[in-house]
Amino acid sequence: MRSTVESLGGQDLIVEHGPVGWVGPTPETDAACAALGIPVIESAAADSHRYLVHEQQLVPLPQSVRGLANSKVLSVRERLRAAAEKWADFAPDGKEETVEEFASRRFGPAFARKVIAPLVRGLFADDPRTVSMSALFPDVVAAELQYGSLTKAMRSQAGLFGQSVRSCPRGVGQLAAALAAPLSDHTLYDCPVDGAVREQGWWFLFRDGEQVAVGRQLAVCLPVQQMAYVLREYLPRGQESVARFQGADLATVAVLHRADAVPDPCAGFGILAPADHPSPVLGVQFSHAIFPQHVPDGWVLLRGMLGGDADPMILQRSDAELVDMLGQDLETWVGAPRQPERSWVYRIPGGVPHFGLGHHAEVAVLLEELSGIGGL
Repeated sequence: MRSTVESLGGQDLIVEHGPVGWVGPTPETDAACAALGIPVIESAAADSHRYLVHEQQLVPLPQSVRGLANSKVLSVRERLRAAAEKWADFAPDGKEETVEEFASRRFGPAFARKVIAPLVRGLFADDPRTVSMSALFPDVVAAELQYGSLTKAMRSQAGLFGQSVRSCPRGVGQLAAALAAPLSDHTLYDCPVDGAVREQGWWFLFRDGEQVAVGRQLAVCLPVQQMAYVLREYLPRGQESVARFQGADLATVAVLHRADAVPDPCAGFGILAPADHPSPVLGVQFSHAIFPQHVPDGWVLLRGMLGGDADPMILQRSDAELVDMLGQDLETWVGAPRQPERSWVYRIPGGVPHFGLGHHAEVAVLLEELSGIGGL
C-alpha cells in the first residue's frame, strides 16, 4: 500500500501505486483506521459504475436487470439469452466452475465473453477460463444458492455486483505509514525481502543473499504468492506451491490532464478494455471521480493497468512506451491528449495472485505446511 503525495496548485494530489482502496465496509480495516486516528473516506463512484468498450465507444457495464435488457454490448438474441438466466440450471454437485463456465451457464457464452471477460481482465489481470468462480466471487456464488437466480438476487441485494471503495484522505499509503509510525526507529523502508530462515529461535530475513533484519517473531502480511516465495524453504512442494499462485506482471500508469482538455467527463469508476483488445491496457480508473478529495479541481487523473497475458514483457518496457500505450487508448476512448501534463509509472512484478481452480484447498495446504513453524 503506497501512495505518492504531491502538491498541485497548493492542493494535495494523490497517486496510488497499487490498489486505489479497499471494498467497504470492512470492520477490521475501519477499526484500524479509527484506532490510528485516520478518517475513512468513501468513493464518490461505486466500483460497479464502469464502462465497456463497444465499437470504440464507451457503454455502461450492465449491473441490473434493466441494464442487461438495454445493453448495446449484446445483440437482441444475446440479451434474450441473458434474460433467461432465472431458468438456468445449477452446476452439477461438487463441480467447481471457472468464471467463464459460471457466466456462460447462467447468462450465455456471449455475456461471458463480452461482459465478464473484460471484468476479470480489468480487475484481476487474469483469464476467466482458468480462475475459480467460488474463489474470485464467493458472494455471487452464495447468492445463486440463496435465491436460485442472480436476476432475483440483484433485485434484493443492490450491492451484489459493486460496492463503494474506501481509502484515507492521503491515500492508502497513509494507513501503512500510520501503522509503521510507532516503530519508526526500527522500520526499514524500500527494503524488499526475498527469503526468511529460522535458526536457533531467531528469524533471519534476507535480500539477494544478504541479511537485512533479525527477530524472534515474524509476521508475514503479503499476498499469497509472495508469502509462498519468502517462506519457500519451509514448503515441502517448494516452487510448485509458489507457481500455483503466480500472477502475471503488471504496470500501473497514471496520467494527469487539465479537465478542459478532455472532452469526455470521465464520470464513474473507469473503463474495462475488451478481452480481444490489441494493446496491453486492461482497464482505466477515473481517479479524480473515485476520490475527488485526491485530485485538485480542474484536473483529470486517469490510471491504467497494463500487462497480464496481453503483454508478458510489460516490465521491460520503458516509461515512455507505457505512457504512450495508455495515451493511444485514452485518445480514442475519452478524447484525452496523447501527451499528458504529468505521468507516473509503477511496476508490479507478479501482479495480482492467481485464483485458480482449487484455490481454497491450495491455501489451506499452504497454511498447514507452515503451521508447525515456531515464531511465525
